[in-house]
Amino acid sequence: MTMLSDGKRILLLLAVSMLLVGGCNDNDGPIDPPSDPAEALKAQAIVFDSQFFLQIDVVRTDLNLAQLSLSPFNPLVERTEQTLSSLVNGSASRVWWSGVIDAEGFVRNVFPDSMERFVDVNRIEIPAVDSVLREERIDAGPVIIQEDGRRAIDYYRSIMDQGNVVGAVFAGLALDTLIDRSMTYIDFSDSTGYHLFMLDDLGQIVHDYDPTLIGLNVYDTERFGEITPLVEDLYANTEGSGRYTLVDLGAGGAGENGIEGEYYIGWIRREYLEDHFLIFAITQLDEASNQKMNRQP
Repeated sequence: MTMLSDGKRILLLLAVSMLLVGGCNDNDGPIDPPSDPAEALKAQAIVFDSQFFLQIDVVRTDLNLAQLSLSPFNPLVERTEQTLSSLVNGSASRVWWSGVIDAEGFVRNVFPDSMERFVDVNRIEIPAVDSVLREERIDAGPVIIQEDGRRAIDYYRSIMDQGNVVGAVFAGLALDTLIDRSMTYIDFSDSTGYHLFMLDDLGQIVHDYDPTLIGLNVYDTERFGEITPLVEDLYANTEGSGRYTLVDLGAGGAGENGIEGEYYIGWIRREYLEDHFLIFAITQLDEASNQKMNRQP
């Protein structure tokens, strides 16, 4: 199948995003960073968010192009296998796997071969699969955290033939890649005393500098105790900033050996589809605090 090169897709999407964000502005001079440390962190979270979703847009574009090359739809022909291979190998590591689903929801072909265990599995019970087989659209499922720790989101796109939905093509978005690349656009890393954590709409910890917390749920009161003011604010507001008391909840258990401390936190929440969102939050220890700790909401 024919696709735009990775560089051209990025440049095109970046140009569009600059036009949308920049608009017309009489003040072309530099903008002073916020004096409030928490607001400065929120600004960095917004930068991370924009880069993260710019990469998702590249994958969505590739799925739209793949749908065109798959019509007329035959899941087992060489053209289909080439399309699935291109979705992965041409993604610059943004996609880990790809596949096609027939009109009844059965997976009929996949790439790479290590995904063959999913062939003939019916996915119709997945809401995103049901929706793309009902009408032409792109949809996605929740964050998947695999046994090996890799994090992914399956994106699905309807396959059309003469105006009818005849199946769907899907791609496993490599969240690890998106996180690592988006981190290069902000002014710090996890090794500098600033930390990024990510939550999904279900309360699942998608990313944390403490890998033992990934996959746990902040609403698990048996594990984490009562819901904290920070968690309440994260899920109540699309963006925000403030100063919060945090406790190290690490691998030892909720509150065990935890040392409380005050942290500045800034965050932004973004829907990646109408039923799902991600929260990107960045923390920094308040140096004036008398106590220090490892951070966890």
